[in-house]
Amino acid sequence: MDVKDNNDYYFEIKPKLAFSLNLKELIEYKELFYFFTWRDVKVKYKQTTLGFLWAILQPLIMMVIFTFFIGKTMNVPSDDMEYPVFAFSGLILWTVFSSGITNAGNSMVSNAQIIKKIYFPRLVIPISSILVSVFDFLIAFMVFIVLIVVYEQPVDVLKAFIFGHLLCLLPLLPLLALDVCLPHSM
Repeated sequence: MDVKDNNDYYFEIKPKLAFSLNLKELIEYKELFYFFTWRDVKVKYKQTTLGFLWAILQPLIMMVIFTFFIGKTMNVPSDDMEYPVFAFSGLILWTVFSSGITNAGNSMVSNAQIIKKIYFPRLVIPISSILVSVFDFLIAFMVFIVLIVVYEQPVDVLKAFIFGHLLCLLPLLPLLALDVCLPHSM
């Protein structure tokens, strides 16, 4: 602790270890995850004229572009599946990953003033921004279910059960984005 001439106190907070996730501390600040995530969701959708419709339109427009240019023009096979459903399934996974990386990387810069003023675990900010991407994914996934019904795609219950366990790995996709951005937040 240093005392300056004008009697202001300055504290330097240093981690105990060079690299530590400190899960116990993250759990103690679990309310911040909710508040930062909800704040980012509100800001993201209040600043657009389309609001939540943008989370639906963005992957749909990309699906139309992919379907026309790759599916129709280049005749890329889609394994006995309608190409719009095939393209949309890949696009929603790519979107959650890429937006998770982008948002997590930008979150530390955009929240620099909060980081400088008060102490809380710094990982809360990039994780919260990744949760916003997961929120967008859930909205797009509902559209994906509608696409499956509209295009009358058969859903094999046995495969859905077997590959349904892979849905447990879905949270790892945003965590991979966090792993890419983690060195920048430490």
